[in-house]
Parts: sequence; C-alpha cells; structure tokens
Amino acid sequence: MIMNIKNSSAEHKIKILIVEDEEFLIDAYQVKMQREDIDIAIARNGEEALDLVKKLHPELILLD
Repeated sequence: MIMNIKNSSAEHKIKILIVEDEEFLIDAYQVKMQREDIDIAIARNGEEALDLVKKLHPELILLD
C-alpha cells in the first residue's frame, strides 16, 4: 500500500527514523523526505536506532 503522508499541522513536523546501512538508499530517502518537508533521522545499525528512538520519539520507523 502506498500512502501519502502530509503534515496537517504547521506546528508539528512529522518525524521518521530510517534504519539503513546502504548509503545509496539513505540518499534516496533524504531527497524524497526533504521534498515532502518531513524530518528524518538516520541510524545505520540497531544500537543507533534504539538511541534515536529514545531521544526523538519518531512517528514512524523504517527498517531494512
């Protein structure tokens, strides 16, 4: 399923955590999310991901 996630509130940007170790995929995600005005954080392994989840409380986590 493909969903178009748009931010319904100008005060709150959507936060997505992307857990990915392939640099070309990270670059692709960054380009797409910037176009959609979505904040992203990148973790390259599980340990980084757990730290970022505790710190950022993302609305969505994408795992490879």
